Amino acid sequence: IDNGLCEDMARVWRLLREIIEGLSHIHSQGIIHRDLKPVNIFIDYDDHVKIGDFGLATNILQKHAAGPLSRELTGYVLPPPVKSDTLYYSNETSHTGQVGTALYSAPELDSHGVKAMYNQKVDIYSLGIIFFEMCYHPLNTNMERMKILSDLRLKEIKLPPDFCTAETYRQVYIVRWCLNHDPSKRPSYEQLLADDHIPPPQVGETVLQDMVRQTLSNPQSKGYKYLVAACFNQKVSPADDITYDISLSRAANFSLLESTGDKLRRIFQLHGGVYFQTPLLTPLNRLTTGFETTAPMMTRGGSVVSLPHDLRIPFARYLAQNGSIVSMKRYCIDRVYRERRVLGFHPRELVECAFDIVTPTPGNLMAEAELIAMLWEIVSEFPGLLDKNCMVRINHYHLVTGILLHCGVEEQKHDLACKILRKTKSDELSCNPNSKLSSRLSELDLADHNINSLLSLMSLELSYSKVVAQLKPLTKKNTLAATFVKKGLKQLELVIANTESLGVKCPLMITPGLLTDINIYSGTIFQLVWDQKNKHHRLDREVVAVGGRYDNLISFFKTMLDVSLDSSSPQCGAGLSLSLDKLVSAGSSVPCSSTPNSTCDVLLYSIGKGMLHTRLNIVRDLWQAGVRCTVLEQQEDFESIQSYCLSSRIPCIVFLKESEPGLARLRTLGKDSNRFQEKRVQLNELVECVIRMIRCDNTGVNTGRSDQTRHRTTSEARQNSVGELSAADVNVTLLTENQERISAAARRRYEHQILNTLSSSLQKLSPRVKVEVVALQVEADFVRSLASLMDIKDNAGLVKKFPRHKKIVTRVLEHLESLSDSTVLVFYSIMDSVYKFVL
Repeated sequence: IDNGLCEDMARVWRLLREIIEGLSHIHSQGIIHRDLKPVNIFIDYDDHVKIGDFGLATNILQKHAAGPLSRELTGYVLPPPVKSDTLYYSNETSHTGQVGTALYSAPELDSHGVKAMYNQKVDIYSLGIIFFEMCYHPLNTNMERMKILSDLRLKEIKLPPDFCTAETYRQVYIVRWCLNHDPSKRPSYEQLLADDHIPPPQVGETVLQDMVRQTLSNPQSKGYKYLVAACFNQKVSPADDITYDISLSRAANFSLLESTGDKLRRIFQLHGGVYFQTPLLTPLNRLTTGFETTAPMMTRGGSVVSLPHDLRIPFARYLAQNGSIVSMKRYCIDRVYRERRVLGFHPRELVECAFDIVTPTPGNLMAEAELIAMLWEIVSEFPGLLDKNCMVRINHYHLVTGILLHCGVEEQKHDLACKILRKTKSDELSCNPNSKLSSRLSELDLADHNINSLLSLMSLELSYSKVVAQLKPLTKKNTLAATFVKKGLKQLELVIANTESLGVKCPLMITPGLLTDINIYSGTIFQLVWDQKNKHHRLDREVVAVGGRYDNLISFFKTMLDVSLDSSSPQCGAGLSLSLDKLVSAGSSVPCSSTPNSTCDVLLYSIGKGMLHTRLNIVRDLWQAGVRCTVLEQQEDFESIQSYCLSSRIPCIVFLKESEPGLARLRTLGKDSNRFQEKRVQLNELVECVIRMIRCDNTGVNTGRSDQTRHRTTSEARQNSVGELSAADVNVTLLTENQERISAAARRRYEHQILNTLSSSLQKLSPRVKVEVVALQVEADFVRSLASLMDIKDNAGLVKKFPRHKKIVTRVLEHLESLSDSTVLVFYSIMDSVYKFVL
């Protein structure tokens, strides 16, 4: 300005446009500068504008993003006037700069000690003063500048006579428009950029944008392919490579994460869940773009897709595409992603557990009750969590609709009302008419008494009976709102009654203000919350799980994917989503007497170069016996090995020395679980000895082993040999035709093979059932024939039917005479791994 900027008007208009675009960006980020003046606007090496000095900037827009928005200006969303309790301006105030902020601040900020009410239009006013200085000749003295700028600040906007000429009519119009003392009559940045008084940009910025827009509109063109390829061919600097995913590094307790996931899988499988994973990427659509933290991506073909924001939306889309699926229970434990506010970094990774129940009709709402009961089972699986004041909040879409109608909210504004209330913390839900939330709700055009009534009802969090009593005046009326409320309460009553029948002891609170993911769930909505200390070490209510019915979500995808609703089968879905990260974090912070499972039962270590094959033979036999074993390759001193086993909770060390052939030193944790006890065993007895040690549950040794490898040889062991196959009493008998002797190692391998094959069938049997498995060294056809003829009472006649296998049939009949009539009999072909039940 001091160097005669006014003499180059082309540059003036270009710099003005860049200043406006800079203000557009900071306003879109929810920031008001409040101290805009020439010394805070910088020119870089390429003669482009950079706005700086945000010392007095405020994030008013962010704080009031959920409040009533003023749409008085075309295409721009404004916050309401906000009272500032801390800023008082006067003409004597001096700030950074040669003249001071007072000459550039908007009139609404010059309140002389009175609380100022302002919005981002204060920056437009400052821009008007700055633009005048850009267009007017340099002022030689501070006194002259003070006089002229003070005249500009008058309500009548007194301009210097030599500025108001025919050549400067554009500049005069813009200055007067920006300096209007009524903020509502000042332009927005979009109006300024679109106004004819500001010449179009002389550079190719707009042209470039139009070219890009036209190129993207034709995916088959060469320009489109070139543009997409150029995006993917960008070089990544080493700094970007290092910092991209640096925030993902975390010292997680992987053992606790795995054991917690195993517990959840057992609960999901107990309820009949089948693991099912949907595709990772889904095309970006109106629903996923509604989440601020959706992580979008682009493929090499230019398709815009998104990483899963949760596991429910991709599954609902899959159901819409596969209308034949009308009955299903599925679970999935997978990662979901949240885009960060600061771009250029890897999206946040969270581990989510989802369980969904698909039925042809909602029925008697058993699905919702089962999901809540499942949450209670999960909490009960971690006893320490019961002390965290767990609670299930529950709500219904019809209840919300009825309350909004009762409070005078028009139906077309229900989504807006839910959006405002959803972004509001529960402690802000008060009936104070002067509260911030009340001012936000003013956009709904509600009377004060309706706002008070809405806030009062939405702040309820009571038991079912108390909520019914609170809503009794509403339900007595013969209105549409009362119909919705009564329908919602009736369905909530049924869900609560069903959960009580399923033994849920967790408190269930009706919470009309529960609006989380209201655009996804269309019936019952519920949350699992508990007390958790926040970063300020204060107790806060932590949301760990959400769920509900999402029939409308499936219908939305069917409509979007153009799936005929008439031809497809009816599909109803209900599901829950649980944060595994929060569950693990809460579990690790709760004192618990149980010890995390070890990932290994035996560590094998040897001294000597000639022990390789011996080690491999031993580890092979241990693996075949179902014992989790690992081999330590590097040479370590024995104290370090023991410390490693203690920290990793490995209960057993097998130590081999080349100087002791045929022997092994077996070290096991003693009763205090802190010291190892050693004994020498023969190599041919090592596997049996290790198995006996693992089975020793009554010694009080805390080995931290999993249920999968506790028992391996007895009938109780065999039924648990493959991940708790069945609680039935299973016994395996091996019969050969010539009564040849079977080694212990071979017997163990056969038993393990048999139980693996029978696992799915054994799971269906009752715990009280006795199962006798007769394993025969014969072909599958013989097993099938023998099983089909077992109802023949004449044993001699039965033997005659198998002349080639008389000996083994006779041995089978002799063995069966010792069994009780209630025993379930299974014939098994060792040669073909085929079995046949005889009930």
